[in-house]
Amino acid sequence: MSLTNLLGAIVITAILAGMLLSEMRQLSRKSQAIQCASNLRQLSVATQLYMAENNGYLPFYSASTEGRISFTYKGAWYWHLAPYLNIPRWESNMAHLGPQNGKILRPNVFSCPAHGKSEVAMPLVFPTSIPVSYAPSGEISGSMVALSKQDNPDALVKGLRMRDISSPGEKAWLSDSTIANSLNVTESRWTSDDDKQAWARVPFTRHSGTGNVLFFDGHVEPVAYSSIVTGNIRANVIRLFRP
Repeated sequence: MSLTNLLGAIVITAILAGMLLSEMRQLSRKSQAIQCASNLRQLSVATQLYMAENNGYLPFYSASTEGRISFTYKGAWYWHLAPYLNIPRWESNMAHLGPQNGKILRPNVFSCPAHGKSEVAMPLVFPTSIPVSYAPSGEISGSMVALSKQDNPDALVKGLRMRDISSPGEKAWLSDSTIANSLNVTESRWTSDDDKQAWARVPFTRHSGTGNVLFFDGHVEPVAYSSIVTGNIRANVIRLFRP
């Protein structure tokens, strides 16, 4: 074989290898998105079981008597769901999962396989005691405090019921997130160009420009980042993340 033919064969092989690698990466991303959606469906079932045993209340974290959010006062949302998923949890700190004073590993239902070291803002590095890739909306949890104060002071430690959610098929219960516990999807978090303020929107690019969302009626679907930032961002955020 001449040198020219050899170089040609090498170039063709390199091109084919590049195409194959690109296809494998695409398949991997699709697989991660499918697993993520499966995780959220399992969390939906666990949520239903929790509500059935807790008078219909959702497993929101609590507000203290001063109205401030506390993750350890009555437990983080994922801490409450862990028993329904056969996942151990710390009894000494109600924001941690795994064996007592131990760390939990990937894979697990609380961890999106696409959430890792390379993700901007709050990278999830295993093993960890808080392996959470999902979160309820900060808007909804904030509204939980306000509604509870209006309706019943004792409800401060209970959160919202499903009946407090308008249009359950259109409102997000859990979604891809880069920070444990709260998504805090205020308007400024979506409109600011400052990277320090952008972590609320980062997960909505996790799966090829979308983020997986578990709605209150139990269905899961990808929500495109563009669908939130196009047009009236504040209205789009309110439509998805407020009760």
